[in-house]
Amino acid sequence: MNHPSDRTVRAYVETKIRTAPPALLVDELLQACLRRVEDLQLALHSMSVEEQTVAAEAALEILSVLNDGLDEPLSSFGQALRSLYAECACGLVRGCLRRDAAQLDEVQGILSELRGAWIMTLPQG
Repeated sequence: MNHPSDRTVRAYVETKIRTAPPALLVDELLQACLRRVEDLQLALHSMSVEEQTVAAEAALEILSVLNDGLDEPLSSFGQALRSLYAECACGLVRGCLRRDAAQLDEVQGILSELRGAWIMTLPQG
């Protein structure tokens, strides 16, 4: 059974998604993906395989949403983003399969740099 506050939060998030500028949504997706990668890094060896799978699938789904949101035909910037998203997805899979924290660090680094550059493009205020 859903708690009333769960419905309130869900309604807030849905409203925010419908009304937010696309650039802000991209930033929020990048933040969410970074959180999932951090979850994997922090608990790489203590999480069950099922928990790792859930966290990895969430990060992969976010990368897929970001990739699918690129406008066609792709500009050179769009092509570079698509390549970065694919590199991150492969790195997530390799990091999880091998329980390789260094591989996940690399993914986090790429996403952190990408988000840093992205927030520079957002309007201030």
